[in-house]
Amino acid sequence: MGYLSSNYLFFTVTVLSLSFSTFTNAQNVTSNNTTDTLMSEQTSPTDVVLRYTPEENNPPSTASQNQLQNTKSSPNKKLNQQAIAQQLKAIDKLLSQANTIGQSHLIVTAERQLDALPNLDNLPKSSQVNPLSAHKWYIQANILQKRHKFNQALDTLQKIPQTDSRYISAQLMVARIQQIQNKPQAAKSTCTRLFGIAGVQLIQLCVLETQLTLTDAKPQQALENLNSSLKFNDTNTQVSKQWARRLLAITALKKNQPKSAAKWLAENLEHKEIYDWLLWSDIYLTQDPSNSSAQKVYNRIQQHITNIESIEDSIILRLALAEQHLTKQDKTNKFQQLADQRMALRLARNDQLHLADLAYYFLYLKQDKPLALKWAQKNIAISNDFTDQMLLTAAKALKPQQSSQ
Repeated sequence: MGYLSSNYLFFTVTVLSLSFSTFTNAQNVTSNNTTDTLMSEQTSPTDVVLRYTPEENNPPSTASQNQLQNTKSSPNKKLNQQAIAQQLKAIDKLLSQANTIGQSHLIVTAERQLDALPNLDNLPKSSQVNPLSAHKWYIQANILQKRHKFNQALDTLQKIPQTDSRYISAQLMVARIQQIQNKPQAAKSTCTRLFGIAGVQLIQLCVLETQLTLTDAKPQQALENLNSSLKFNDTNTQVSKQWARRLLAITALKKNQPKSAAKWLAENLEHKEIYDWLLWSDIYLTQDPSNSSAQKVYNRIQQHITNIESIEDSIILRLALAEQHLTKQDKTNKFQQLADQRMALRLARNDQLHLADLAYYFLYLKQDKPLALKWAQKNIAISNDFTDQMLLTAAKALKPQQSSQ
């Protein structure tokens, strides 16, 4: 799936209790948790979709986990709704943490914890959907979109009623998935249906994002005005500002203004969202491939690496490309070797969840046009995010230098 897009879908936009967080690639190949990493390492534009975190999520107590286990093993017992609520919050927190560098393997942990919950069909019936059921559906949809099962995710999101506190987040996720599926008009309609329900600025961001995909729309000025108002309004959340800056960066790239794009993204890097780091890195590595640019990317990313085995493939590929630019000064090639190993594994597994990583690998590290174009075309068929379009355009423009294997 999409290059940066998968990391973008899980991005969070917060209005009241709403959070919009970018989703990531989880890639572990050499650690003891290799299986978990391989399963979770996905990059989909939906990862930049909106997450709902009603409050600070605290891990459930051991007592709560025991209560859940007892309920699971004894289906006739009354469900402990408080314990379930705490566990759902803990899973939300895991998914949020999974958006940052080296943490995407937590998606697998979150999925397992969700599967371990008791059947919520036994919850007390009423005229409205139980909030716990809606919360579980929202988390399920988040995981489904990370697995690139977009239609299933959409079906699950439609279960969440307008009366539920997660409805706005759910609809924002719907809009993002529709964009990934190359349905910008449908995405725009989803955004505008939130008028009277969501905050005006949140709807503006949602609509402006769809305009980045629509024909020759020019949202630059509207975005700058919105970003300015967000800066001076303390009631707006940091994630809303982060979303606006990200859209401004993408707009700048569409106008061939990489320096401006890098400036907008630089303000987001402190939040450690993978999507921002990948896009920021590529501006320096692919549009200004100098030694100084490569060194800048190499040094900045290295600051966030504590365990190389847990670092996502997408990050490893950027480090390998930076390393390649620096080879004349520094003979090390550890990240290039690691990139070779991980991509060989992807190919051997016929991995369909990391098509963008394979395209990036053959495009920039191997400069193999036939293979770069092959994987970029496979990727665009699944994810039509702006960054996926950039990848395909670059693959088409690559001059043939090597023959495909």
